[in-house]
Amino acid sequence: MSNDPKLRVLVVGASIAGPAAAYWLAKAGARVTVIERFPQLRTNGQNVDIRGVGVTVMRKMPGMEAAVRAKRPPIHGLSFVDARGRAFATIKPTGNPDQQSLVSEYEILRGDLSQILFDLTKANDNITYVFGEQIASIEQPAPDTTSGPVTVTFANGRLPPSPFDLIVACDGSTSRTRALAFGCSAREHMHPTNWWAAYFSLPTALLPADAVAGSDPNLARAYNAPGGRLVCIGPDADPRTTRATIIGVRPRSRNLPAEILAFRAAAAQDHSSSTSSSPDPSSPPDSAIKSFITHHLTHPTRTPTWPRGVITALLAALPASPDFHATELSQVRPPRLWTSSSSHHAARVALVGDAGYASGASGAGASLALAGAYVLAGEICRALRLRRLHPRQQRRAARDSSGLGLGKVADGESGVEEGVLGWDGTGALLDAALERYEAVMMPLVAEMRRTPGFVGAVLAPQSAWGLWLRNWALWAVCRTGVSEAVQRFAAGAFAKREEAALPEYEWVE
Repeated sequence: MSNDPKLRVLVVGASIAGPAAAYWLAKAGARVTVIERFPQLRTNGQNVDIRGVGVTVMRKMPGMEAAVRAKRPPIHGLSFVDARGRAFATIKPTGNPDQQSLVSEYEILRGDLSQILFDLTKANDNITYVFGEQIASIEQPAPDTTSGPVTVTFANGRLPPSPFDLIVACDGSTSRTRALAFGCSAREHMHPTNWWAAYFSLPTALLPADAVAGSDPNLARAYNAPGGRLVCIGPDADPRTTRATIIGVRPRSRNLPAEILAFRAAAAQDHSSSTSSSPDPSSPPDSAIKSFITHHLTHPTRTPTWPRGVITALLAALPASPDFHATELSQVRPPRLWTSSSSHHAARVALVGDAGYASGASGAGASLALAGAYVLAGEICRALRLRRLHPRQQRRAARDSSGLGLGKVADGESGVEEGVLGWDGTGALLDAALERYEAVMMPLVAEMRRTPGFVGAVLAPQSAWGLWLRNWALWAVCRTGVSEAVQRFAAGAFAKREEAALPEYEWVE
């Protein structure tokens, strides 16, 4: 290592996973650099939920829970509405953040959550943010020191070529860092769920009065049409603005549905236009995907079963929306959550958040990102404590750390000088910590990203008959009061399983 005894970590991505990883890695004693390819913090995006392990980690970060509560949208529940604009079923929060219903107690805009995490970390002397930058190349260490740091060269020159002991990929489901680490394409480990979603805001004044008035104007409203179409509108902190979500769901099948292929083609066209050296001024940002959505909402062969006034307002606001965001809801399932620096891999890289385990339609992405950042840093902190011990203490600590997976590091004294592991030892300690990170996270990921097949049929039925049946079932469940008991029971059991999976760690700082 260099004269600086701190571990040097490069975090790629500054949305949710990146700042969370920086927070915990700094507490583990690392010196962290966070790069983000966009020129500034992105504050757009959809509502996300914090549940289970996400709440557990949030409460370990002083000030975060209060900040999240202060930024929650003023949503009191979700009403399902029929074609005449009449609400026939309403789901509300349980009022207990430890036993949440389908409507989360900690629902927050992705951009607001990113801002909160950034604010918690930006003043830390051991964390540096660099916007408008990305990795250009990674130079491996010399062949006889393959466990050592790598040299990263940056694309835009905002940082000089720099050595790093660990790279943490937090750059989303289409992670370029994951592609570099595994030597694959950005989409290779993505698995489709046949869901897509778009999010944007619109002036409340554009909506019909009956869409925003009623017994409780702070209820979000959900509208359906056959063909797996779902539209939700909900209040914003600013009453002049309404938040809109449009979701398309297609049945699971062996081959990708035409609708998903069309969504990808539109997204690719917009990406190509945005990165072109000579962009077409007549083609505004996201024009292809917005045209796709317009067609999706107004397809003439589909029977409209939602109030036309709402759809008219959405279509009027869509072209000029300043915060539009659309994405395919895919799951990411790489073979490992980390790679070591060797002849087979570009660097020692750990995957956190959507880069390693995007959860698709389960809604667990933000919670998994918070949990992954915490566990990764905790295991690194636990492992690197051995580096400061006498060799005899290292062996004893490894034996006492049941299930830590560090015995193979501490049993030998190769690279040990005056009771401190040399860089080969540090590399082995890091590998052992990353192995443990994967072992802790994978069962949790498997549990939280599980989406039962009936969820799509309930949220966005494919046929008019299925929609009628779903509406009747929701009406019956909400009318009889069964929904509250079912939601409390299911949410409580789920939260307990998650919370038990998180270890406790002792931090350096």
